[in-house]
Amino acid sequence: MKLRDQIIKDTIITLKPEKFVHQLGPDLRLENCTIINYCTGSAIIFAGVEMIGGIFHQKKSLTNTEFSRTIFDEVKFLGFYNGVDFGHKEEIYEGKIINCDFSEATIHHSRVFECQAEQLILPIWPCFSIINPSQAREYVLSRQWGVKLGITLDIYTDVSSLCTVSLGNAEEISKKAEIGIDDLKKLLKDIPGMIIR
Repeated sequence: MKLRDQIIKDTIITLKPEKFVHQLGPDLRLENCTIINYCTGSAIIFAGVEMIGGIFHQKKSLTNTEFSRTIFDEVKFLGFYNGVDFGHKEEIYEGKIINCDFSEATIHHSRVFECQAEQLILPIWPCFSIINPSQAREYVLSRQWGVKLGITLDIYTDVSSLCTVSLGNAEEISKKAEIGIDDLKKLLKDIPGMIIR
């Protein structure tokens, strides 16, 4: 599917795995639309897309994807996201995320750049969020976490100041770190900027 140079309103857009890559943008504005995506990150390109309102429903885990050239404004995210970057990491891109709702999404190893964190509805436990994670780095490095958990938290906080929120899934981390999820929650809650809902 190729969609560009138009305004689409109140439409369901379904992206299914095909032999080709789905290309959305440039100059594509989606108003109160629903995107139902069955594709992985390698099968979609979003470049120059503005999605205003509506729902982005990720049916299959979206992995290692950047939305640096996409604006999401008042979008509700559903489904599974792993290693996804929202917003722009570099000034040459104009990606943004504004007033969006992640409360029903499952998110792991993902980041939001250059946003107003208080405008986001963050995911609920077992997902967690670290606001301004670079500011928590000193705290993380000063504690003894155990090797696997320490490496994970090192990655979450070793980010530029443009990263407003780091997002993780405690269920996934507890498996890899071989620690009970309740014990993990106790350790995480004292990290500066940590939000557990």
